[in-house]
Amino acid sequence: MSKFSLLEDWNFISLKEVEITIPPMRWKRQWGINMVNAKIMYNALVLLKPSVIIETGTFEGHGCAVMAQALASVGKECTIHTIDYDGDPLTIESESEWKKLRSIREENLDLLCNRYPNVHIQFHDGDSRQVLPKLVSDGVKWDFFFQDSMHFYEGIKSEWDILKNAANEGAVAVFDDISLSPKIFSQNGRLFCEKFIKSHDVTCWDYVSTTIGHHQFWVQKKEA
Repeated sequence: MSKFSLLEDWNFISLKEVEITIPPMRWKRQWGINMVNAKIMYNALVLLKPSVIIETGTFEGHGCAVMAQALASVGKECTIHTIDYDGDPLTIESESEWKKLRSIREENLDLLCNRYPNVHIQFHDGDSRQVLPKLVSDGVKWDFFFQDSMHFYEGIKSEWDILKNAANEGAVAVFDDISLSPKIFSQNGRLFCEKFIKSHDVTCWDYVSTTIGHHQFWVQKKEA
């Protein structure tokens, strides 16, 4: 992993223009990544050059597409552990709709694996709160975490509590669709940000809250 400073490099990664190609959104619900946020993540990954990424909320594979392109552009070998399942804690859909989403996801991930052989995408089927403890118990240490599954306080916190102690020094986490802004759609998600900056975590992690795109909350583990 290369030297990257969230606080010092934020203006650069948020302003630098890049060309990114992601698969078109095909499922009925338009939950895909915001392209402005995608460019920021791309720029951060080019600088960070992580070896291990964890993503919760694969959806159609748009996040993986951004991450794979960024790492391929600098020739970085990386493993992406991405987690999802046929369902959502707060959304009711028919079984056939969830199967349709699964088919889109599998097709997109296969395409990415073939197109970017230096990026090893491992899809884990299941609830993140059950899958993440297994990854941690297997000794997985991460450099970049993209949290894009549950956007309510209890769900976000459950994932963070599992993963935060498995972060390498300098690791970066991005929580999508939440920020400190009172204007975000999930006030319950905002609670995570508020509690974070008042907790012990803030002594070990730098943070940036942004209203750009979908709103995001970025954190980086400080050097010991």
